[in-house]
Amino acid sequence: MKILRFSSLLLVFIIHFLNANAQSVGDPAPDFTLDLVDGGEFTLSNYEGKVVFIFFFGYACPHCISNGPNTESGINEVYKSNPDFVAIGVDTWDGNTSGVNSFRSSTNITYPLALRGSGVQSDYKTTYDRIVIVDKDGIIRYKSSANATNSVVSTASNVVSKYLELDASGGGGGNGGSNVLGSNHSTREELMMFPNPANRYLIVKSPIQTKLNCEIEILDLSGKRTFQSKAMTNADGEITIPMIQQAEGIHFLVVSYTNGISYKEPFIIAR
Repeated sequence: MKILRFSSLLLVFIIHFLNANAQSVGDPAPDFTLDLVDGGEFTLSNYEGKVVFIFFFGYACPHCISNGPNTESGINEVYKSNPDFVAIGVDTWDGNTSGVNSFRSSTNITYPLALRGSGVQSDYKTTYDRIVIVDKDGIIRYKSSANATNSVVSTASNVVSKYLELDASGGGGGNGGSNVLGSNHSTREELMMFPNPANRYLIVKSPIQTKLNCEIEILDLSGKRTFQSKAMTNADGEITIPMIQQAEGIHFLVVSYTNGISYKEPFIIAR
């Protein structure tokens, strides 16, 4: 029964992980050319060498209208002065010029908006009120699986900051659904967690992070913080974290070391 329960949890985790990363993260971004509402065209491949932020929206979608301002204040306003940053909005509802202009007026978005983007939405296997970030080499580095709320925009901002190679003050912050945390994020191969699934405790080990103070957070799938504490790694780079008060299921561990390195990794708790 315990093995069956673990298998079920693992299956749920795999489904969630695939959905969160949408299967094309890490793949080349499909090129596209769309007409802009103000005239002219936007062609993605023309912006090789820049980090491109894409907001997929529906021109009359209520939550797109509600969340559009988040993308303006949390992304465009933060990075628009950086010559290596580009933002584009793509109307996936194929509205006319009047409809998309009405959306812009309702959201106060100042970055360019493109018309008739339903085909691009299909190519990217996404939907409206979603964010995609493409790096300077034309690779998809982030693809949100939830509406562009403040927390999702905050996560996207971290990704933009990382691929613009900014320092921690260059914009972004907060917790979200991505394993990228700021410009000093290290690869997941440098962090080990065991046992996984955890029961009464979880040991976190990073051989390159020895005798360092750090902050530990545990987040549930909604992004809610369920645990927070400070600790110091031992000579082997290990920390032991109690799991007694944590619910079964899938969680995310966030470890932020005082040297600026941060990790965010999924794990499972099973009793």
